[in-house]
Amino acid sequence: MANTIITTTTSGLTSDRYSEFFNKKLLHHAIEQERLAEMCTKFDLPANVGSTTMRMFKRSEAASSTVETATEGSPTTNFTNSTLTAIDIALAQYSEKVKISDTRRKTDLINQLKLEVERMGEASAYKADELIRDAVVEAIMYNGTTAITTCGYNQFVGSNNINDTTEAALETEWDTFKALSANDAKLKVSDLRGSVTQLRRERALPFEGGCFCAALHPEQIHDIQDDAQWNAVNVYQGGGEKIFKGEVGKIAGCKVVDWTLGFKQASSAGSFGTYSATGNVYTGFVFGREAVGCMKLAGSTSPMRPRFVVNDKPDKTDPLNQYITAGWIGYFAAKVLDTDWVTAIHSKSTFS
Repeated sequence: MANTIITTTTSGLTSDRYSEFFNKKLLHHAIEQERLAEMCTKFDLPANVGSTTMRMFKRSEAASSTVETATEGSPTTNFTNSTLTAIDIALAQYSEKVKISDTRRKTDLINQLKLEVERMGEASAYKADELIRDAVVEAIMYNGTTAITTCGYNQFVGSNNINDTTEAALETEWDTFKALSANDAKLKVSDLRGSVTQLRRERALPFEGGCFCAALHPEQIHDIQDDAQWNAVNVYQGGGEKIFKGEVGKIAGCKVVDWTLGFKQASSAGSFGTYSATGNVYTGFVFGREAVGCMKLAGSTSPMRPRFVVNDKPDKTDPLNQYITAGWIGYFAAKVLDTDWVTAIHSKSTFS
C-alpha cells in the first residue's frame, strides 16, 4: 500500500485553543500638571502642640519717618516698636481608601495594590494643587459665599485692571470683559509685564534668580509664545538658575510654568468667580515668593503628614481575610499670606 501524505492549508487553531497575550506594561495615562506647591512657603506642624492651627507672623514694614534728628546732650523722648501681624492656617484632614478582594490579589496578572497606590498618590497631589488654587481665588477674586471686602489685583485682558476694591467692581468689569472676542481678550506680554510691575510696586519678593513666576493655562501660553521676547526654557536651562517644575520659558521678568489645573470660567456665566471645567475664560496667577503658604508634604517630619495604611489581616469584620484595604490619611492647608504679592490674569484664547 502506497504511503499517503496528508497536508492542510489551515492553522488548525480554533477560538477555544488560543488566548490573548496580556502585556503587563501599561500604556501611559493622562497626568495633570500640578504646579502650585513649589511656589508656596512650606510649614510643618510639630507634634504635641495642642492645636491643628499654624500661626505665622509678619513684621511691620520699616519707614524712614521713624528716624529723627538727635541733639547732643538731649535724650530723645520718642520710641518706636515693631508690630506683628498674625496669620492663622487651620489644617483640615483628607483621605482616600480602596478595597481589593483576595481572589483578585491571587489571580490578577497586574499588581492591583501597586496600581491603586500610584493612582491615589497622583490624586492627592491634584487635590493639594486645587486647594492652593482655591485659596488664591478666595483671597483675591471671590470667596464663594459672601461679598469679598477688598479684592486683590485682577487683570481683565483687553479691558481694565481692578485692585483694592469691592466684589461689585469685579462684577462690573466681568460684564465688560466677557463680551470681548477671543482675539481682543487673548493674553499678551504686556499683560504679564503689568502683573510683574504691580508685584514690584508692592515690593513683593522675587524667587531665586530675581524672577516672579506665573502659573498659566496651556491656552494662555499658546498666545504669548510667538512673541519675539519669549525666551524658551531650553535656551537658558543648564546655566545654573533655578528651573521650576513644568517651566516652559520666561518673559518680562517672569518665569512661566505650564498648569492644567487652573481656574476656568464660562464667558456666559452671569456672575464672576464661578468655576467651569469647560469654561473659555482662563485665570492664571503670577506669584511672588511667600505670597502663599501650605503644609509641607515631601520630607515632612510632622505627625500630621500623610501616612499610608494597609490592612491585610483577618479581623471581626473580615474573619476569613477575603479582602484587604489600603489608603492614606493626612492633613493639609493652604492660605494666601499676602494678597498684594500674587495677581490674577483673566484672559480668553485664540487656541481652539
